[in-house]
Amino acid sequence: MNLMDWAQSQTGRMEFNPELFEMKSLINEMEFLFEDIVFKIT
Repeated sequence: MNLMDWAQSQTGRMEFNPELFEMKSLINEMEFLFEDIVFKIT
């Protein structure tokens, strides 16, 4: 979020469109991405 997005959200000019998502799949994806980074560092 940049400053313009933040300002619009504070003044009520930004639409709020919540979406359902699967937290477990997001965590698994992040784990996979960070796993690659850790192996490159060590």
